[in-house]
Amino acid sequence: MRSLLLLALLAGCFGKRPGNGDLVYQLDREVIALKQKLDWLEQRQGDCGDGGQPAAIYAELVQIIPETEARVERQGSITLVTIQVSRLFASGSLRLRRESTMVLDLVSTALNLHGDAPVQIVGYTDDTPVGGSMRRYYATNWELSAVRAAAVGRELIDAYMVDPARITVSGRGPMEPVADNDTPEGRDANRRIVIRILPPVVTAKEAP
Repeated sequence: MRSLLLLALLAGCFGKRPGNGDLVYQLDREVIALKQKLDWLEQRQGDCGDGGQPAAIYAELVQIIPETEARVERQGSITLVTIQVSRLFASGSLRLRRESTMVLDLVSTALNLHGDAPVQIVGYTDDTPVGGSMRRYYATNWELSAVRAAAVGRELIDAYMVDPARITVSGRGPMEPVADNDTPEGRDANRRIVIRILPPVVTAKEAP
């Protein structure tokens, strides 16, 4: 079973379209993500084979996502994965950076194993007005945050095969800051993408 999982994961990692960054750097990160995914999937398979229930998606994501890549939190029954915009996008760009590959790969693995969980992707900015060339296309931070959230959603759908019917995207702009916008560190913390993973919707027919 290990070899089958390895082949499947290799196909997923190296079947994606190549980026424009340094290939060696990207492959190093892919190997790290692959090892973490393989170890986790084998552990999960063992748990299921023993008759036990698989871990909740929150616990799974805490195990496989390094703290340097994203922050995984729980809000009641909702799992939150917060990724800084600086890790996902270059300054003044809507093109995903190569650094985003690892964390989105790990998130998508969990999402695809929990296929009934709805996903909300929410973009946030600091309170600095949109400037430069971006101003020609996005008049406000609210619009910019929504477009960035959509870019992450599109990547999960196109590159990682997450069902688009599960995903909704929205932008909150500078609303709901988590830090002080008067410092560079605070502004960086406020510029973020939050992936909200909701509990599966149970229909009346499925309910006990």
